[in-house]
Amino acid sequence: MATHIGTAGNDVIKGTPFDDTIVGYGGDDDIWGFGGDDYFCAGGGWDRVWGGAGNDLLAGEEDPDVLYGGPGNDVLWGGKDNDLLYGNGGEDTLSGEDGQDEIHGGLHDDQVWGGDHKDLIYGDEGDDKIFGDVGNDRIFGGTGMDTIYGCGGDDRIFGQGQRDLIYGDGDDSGAADGPDTSCDYTQGSDTLNGGIGMDQLFGGANGDTLKGGGGPDSMYGHAGYDYLYGGNGNDSMHGGDHNDWLWGNDGDDVMYDDDGDDMLWGHPGYDEDWCGAGAGDTANHLDDDFYNCETYF
Repeated sequence: MATHIGTAGNDVIKGTPFDDTIVGYGGDDDIWGFGGDDYFCAGGGWDRVWGGAGNDLLAGEEDPDVLYGGPGNDVLWGGKDNDLLYGNGGEDTLSGEDGQDEIHGGLHDDQVWGGDHKDLIYGDEGDDKIFGDVGNDRIFGGTGMDTIYGCGGDDRIFGQGQRDLIYGDGDDSGAADGPDTSCDYTQGSDTLNGGIGMDQLFGGANGDTLKGGGGPDSMYGHAGYDYLYGGNGNDSMHGGDHNDWLWGNDGDDVMYDDDGDDMLWGHPGYDEDWCGAGAGDTANHLDDDFYNCETYF
């Protein structure tokens, strides 16, 4: 194993086909790993790091950095500033850490953590698991079957791909329990967009907006004053514990207003409205819809 250490200036450092340890130190550095399972510490300055072949660990440290994973199963850590991370090939683990980061998972099944500020996250291809963490994040799942947790902050989440699971807060409480996560449960008001597939959307503790999109979707507002939009498929919608607004849109939808004084709009299709405990529930007829409003408590 070879060790390469840069200087306080702007360096170009190239590794070997073997396992290397490369430390950029100061300055704005360009670092290449080539083959082997390498460890990179970018150091201070605006650095660019290419992992190359092998299973590599890339740490950005201070200042804005750009990290490129490569074809192996890599671990990328952004560090203390606004960083740009690309997992590329392999099943990668990426974490923005501090700063407003932009993160791209890459071609395979990745795990992504946004970090402590407002981040922009793309799962890209593969079946990804994405955590927004703290901050008002924008998250795009990509083409695979993704599981996305907004965690803290007011997040905007887009499933995009196939059969996605989307949790606004990462909270595993409510009508349909989700898996435990490492989220900080400082809940925000989130916007969840399912996309074209068969998605499940879970709102959280505050007032959320859930949009199913195409495909037969299941949506759970949970706590807070929520807005649920069904989309084009045959959807199932649960308003939750407060005064909610449910819009079925196209398809044959089933809407459960649960607790609170809720507004239900069916739109085209054979829709069923199941009323909860709220005394002021209202079901609205649009375009000759048929409504079957029955109390299920």
